[in-house]
Amino acid sequence: MSNSLKSMVPENFIYRYRFWRARLLSLGLRQGKNYTLSSEERKASAAISVIVPIHDAPDVTERCLLSLERNCGEAEVILIDDGSKEKRTLNIIDRAAARRGWSVTRNENPSGHSRACEKGAEKAQRNFLCFLNSDTVITPFSWAGIIKAFTHDPSVGVVGPSTSRTGTIQR
Repeated sequence: MSNSLKSMVPENFIYRYRFWRARLLSLGLRQGKNYTLSSEERKASAAISVIVPIHDAPDVTERCLLSLERNCGEAEVILIDDGSKEKRTLNIIDRAAARRGWSVTRNENPSGHSRACEKGAEKAQRNFLCFLNSDTVITPFSWAGIIKAFTHDPSVGVVGPSTSRTGTIQR
């Protein structure tokens, strides 16, 4: 949304829209079917460090971390709290990390997405890195394709997710 259009939309409308959009996109994450990762997905996940920079946005962050809890398999998960101030966001991060034993690093002040990713990469112990935005939802079928892309062609340096809403051809 452009800045001029944003200025015409009341702030409380934008907040309510984001809140209900996050709720709608989160349907089924808590009570949905628990998938068991295939042995191929579980083995692939064990080679990956997942780094999630987070700066507030509690609704989408909660959805992201719930999907990771359900589908991360054996992946190492590193949460970088990039200066979040909302108590709810901080609680979501702390509860998810405590349940799964994930690493949490906190920046007192926001350093930006790239710096937060770098900080997570410094902590990573696995061979492959997966950088997620905190609004990403992970499926149980995420890991094997990443590993296949990297191991199939040594010239591949970056692998991105597929999305159903994009303006470009997916490759």
